This record gives sequence, structure tokens and C-alpha cells, in this order.
Amino acid sequence: MKFHEMGQTDLLEATNTSMKQGLTEKEVKKRLDKHGPNELQEGKKTSALILFLAQFKDFMVLVLLAATLISGFLGEYVDAVAIIAIVFVNGILGFFQERRAEQSLQALKELSTPHVMALREGSWTKIPSKELVPGDIVKFTSGDRIGADVRIVEAKSLEIEESALTGESIPVVKHADKLKKPDVSLGDITNMAFMGTIVTRGSGVGVVVGTGMNTAMGKIADMLESAGTLSTPLQRRLEQLGKILNCCRFAAHRTRCRCRRDPGTRSVQYVFSRCLTSGSRHSRRASSHCDSSAVIGCTAYDQAKINREKASSG
Repeated sequence: MKFHEMGQTDLLEATNTSMKQGLTEKEVKKRLDKHGPNELQEGKKTSALILFLAQFKDFMVLVLLAATLISGFLGEYVDAVAIIAIVFVNGILGFFQERRAEQSLQALKELSTPHVMALREGSWTKIPSKELVPGDIVKFTSGDRIGADVRIVEAKSLEIEESALTGESIPVVKHADKLKKPDVSLGDITNMAFMGTIVTRGSGVGVVVGTGMNTAMGKIADMLESAGTLSTPLQRRLEQLGKILNCCRFAAHRTRCRCRRDPGTRSVQYVFSRCLTSGSRHSRRASSHCDSSAVIGCTAYDQAKINREKASSG
């Protein structure tokens, strides 16, 4: 539902609540069982050790480790140590990157306010924010942190800072009028207050329309939670490049092993030089053969000419 397009009457009907009485405790319990507590969910936590070891299960890393063993067997300890150092540094960088993503999710959870003022059975009560349900009537004033996504129905000089969602540090002026635009961005919805944002001026009253992961903040937390399972196009290209480089390295190792087995071919350069030398030698032989043939041919021609001259004179 697009609550920002609704008027107050339609909003109260959609959420099945009352501006005078709020929700009863029985209705709150029913909705709490349906929607769950008003808090951001997080996946199963992975221990630091397992997270660190997971950095070494990539195909490229496994091939590099295999290359390390080959280098060690061939006595190339410098290459083996260099590869181990690269793999270890890569694992550390990946580990801290994933830990930073988990810390970002935890920071989002801490943005939810611990207590809010809610209208329950006709009286204002201070309750933990995790007990809020859709349809609760809440009020907030300057300095308060919004505990859920709220459709504002009363606003008095209300301004809310939404940098946690939009990155805009300037507070947004809020109002209670419905918006006529069907498609608006999050930063342009000026008749709603979102979980985790801070009231910088004025006061207001609103109806809770989204809790937990069904809030704008919850969608961000969900993206952060699933970000670790996705690979970017750059990561896929780097993986392909790594496979190509590993194949080239394997071919280089085979060439070096062949050179070690054959004392006459210690290096690829020597092989090329031998090819060039052999070709040059054959070329000189062919050239000398041609020169000899030319000399014989010229001598035979001169002898025939002398014989013809003697015959004509006689």
C-alpha cells in the first residue's frame, strides 16, 4: 500500500485503528504475533575463524596454493614464500571487508530507538520500540528517534533529519497532507517519518505503517545481509583473469621442468638460439652449395666456348 497517497480517513481504515483510543492490548498481541517484533533481523553469525578460513576456498586461491607446493618441491622457496604472502594478504583484506559489512548492519540495528510514546487503550504509554505494531498511534518531538515507519497525521513545525537513509544532511520539512504524485523517491515522501531518522525540530503524531524488515531501514539491512552472496562483474572478470594466469603459470612450470631434465636445453632462450644457429648453418651450407654449382657451370661454359673457337679456326 502507498500510505503517503492516503488521506487520514482512508489511512485509519487501512490500518484498522483509532486516533482517540489507539490499539487494545489484545489487538497488539495479535498483530505482534502476525508481524513479529519491530527489530531488524540478522542472519546466523559466523565465527571470526570460519570467516577467515572461508577466504581461502576461492578457485584462484586454491590454484595458488597448489602452485606453492609445486614451487616448494622444485626448490624455489622464494617463489613459494611470495605466493603464500599474497594469498595471506588477500585473505586478510577479504576478512576485514566482510566484518565491516556485519558492523554496518549492527549500526543500522542500533539506530532504532529504545522507547517510544504510543497510544494504547486511550492513554499515552512509553514502550520499547520493538513492541510497536502496524496501526499504533505514536507521537514524537524534537530530539526523538523515530522507531518505525510512520505516516504523519499531525505536524507542528516538524523537521526530520534523514541522512541515515538518503545521505542528505539538511533536515526535511514534514507535513500531514497526502501526496498526489504516484511515484516519488524516498527523499521526497514528506508526509512520512522513517525508522532510524531523528526529529530536529517541532513535534508530530503519526500512524505506524511499517515495522521491522518491512521498513525502509529494513530493506537496506536486507541488502547488506545478502551482499556477501553476490559477486560483482569486476569480481567475475578477475576470477577469469586469475584462471588464465594460473594456466600460464602451469605451462611455465612444465617448460622449466623440461629444461631441467635436458642438460642441453637449460632455458627457452638457449632453445631459440640453437634454432637460429642451426638455421644459419643450414643457410650457409645451401649458399656454399649454390656458389660451387655456379663456379662449375661457369667453367664448363668457358671450356665449351674455347673448343668452338678452336674448331672454327681449324
